[in-house]
Amino acid sequence: MNPAPREVQYNLIAASAVFFILNRSSYLCEQIEQNRQIKVTPVFKLFYLATQKKDSMKKLMTCVICMFSAGVMAQDDFRFGIQGGVNLHGFTTGNGVDIDNTGLSIGGVAEYRINTVWALQSGVQFNQKGGIYDPPSVFDNEVADIKLAYLNVPILAKLRLVKQLHFVAGPQLGFLVSEKIEISGNEAEGNDTKSFDLELLGGLAYEFNNGLFLQGTYGMGTTKLYDNMPYKNSAINLSIGYFFK
Repeated sequence: MNPAPREVQYNLIAASAVFFILNRSSYLCEQIEQNRQIKVTPVFKLFYLATQKKDSMKKLMTCVICMFSAGVMAQDDFRFGIQGGVNLHGFTTGNGVDIDNTGLSIGGVAEYRINTVWALQSGVQFNQKGGIYDPPSVFDNEVADIKLAYLNVPILAKLRLVKQLHFVAGPQLGFLVSEKIEISGNEAEGNDTKSFDLELLGGLAYEFNNGLFLQGTYGMGTTKLYDNMPYKNSAINLSIGYFFK
């Protein structure tokens, strides 16, 4: 029997590594739940926060499984990479859009090339978002700086416009992993933000011949983050990435 192509082996190894990390992280999270004195790194703290929302983590795992399965079945047209950058984010309401803060964006990216013109792009990314929340009747004319962190799964159609310039657009699934509120420099408790967010993304990407790429997108939230207020996520993402294949 002929051995599997090298690309298949690499992807299977990568998939195994991802699931091993997720499983070990879930185990560590259980230990944290039982013993609050355990000291962990910020990376494992992120997994701990994520696993507190079990339904969201199940959805995320399903997306990861689908992504790796597609890669194994269509090696010649599938490639993996890394992507990182910055978010210029705020809240949008019926009265307009605000850009209040900047945040980190980092994660993995995967792409399936349908033909020379069309492709599908996805991945799993950690994004810092949030904005200024201004309900004076509650905070006595003091505004609240709400800092949110999401694990996002974009599902984008990628259209080649000219040479190496592409247009990307599609939905992005967001799973809330942490929430922090500051009022006049003081931290306050808050757990009213909805755990799931759906955004619509659109933007441009430019690819170089060596696998490096630049991408800029605008994400418009469609989900009301709070039941009693019309606040939705809004973010401009500027990133740089690299495809390994």
